[in-house]
Amino acid sequence: MDVCNASLPQHLPDLVLDIIFSNLKLSDLYSCMLVCRNWNRAINDGSSEPWKSICRRELTKEFLESDHLSPLKSHKDKIRALCHSWNPDDCSKNIVVENRGFTFVRNLIAESTDMVRTKIGYNTGKHTWEITWIEPLGTVAMIGVSTKDAPLRCDGYEQLLGANKYSWGWNLVGNTLVHNAIPHESSLLFNITILLMALFLTLFSFINILVFIILHH
Repeated sequence: MDVCNASLPQHLPDLVLDIIFSNLKLSDLYSCMLVCRNWNRAINDGSSEPWKSICRRELTKEFLESDHLSPLKSHKDKIRALCHSWNPDDCSKNIVVENRGFTFVRNLIAESTDMVRTKIGYNTGKHTWEITWIEPLGTVAMIGVSTKDAPLRCDGYEQLLGANKYSWGWNLVGNTLVHNAIPHESSLLFNITILLMALFLTLFSFINILVFIILHH
């Protein structure tokens, strides 16, 4: 490193940058990644001290070691998973989001179809989730994509996801793909392919991915 440039913020040693970045909020940390290549490189290291510091502030040691986060290798991946989990403020009143957004439970309310969306919407990129469905699927169980305009609840037992132009839904019980209230019977691979196409080609604003409906008798 050129000594004459050592006083410039973008040329500070990694140790000094780690100390500074470790005291920032997550939103400020993302902003710092846009300042220069050196800062982006220092922050993008998923196991660097800033990400460890955020994990210590945001999550307990027990939760970091839980089944939800322990498979993720870097601290950055753990924070990313937290940011992209289920949204307690964007779900039906009959759904309770638990475990910092990694689990949700539907209250057993008769004649009701309920949905939950993720915390962050998307309009570009490729995104992958691993979902574990613990309870029986029930009458209608769906997963898919939607915009913020898709309804989160309706009366009765309906295919809410895919009920209008604002969402695409894959009914796991009947193995049908639904969009604009029109079902399409097809293969598993075709359903996944169409959902991906809907995700990347939609002209609506932000998309919330992997929207679930849990419906029981």
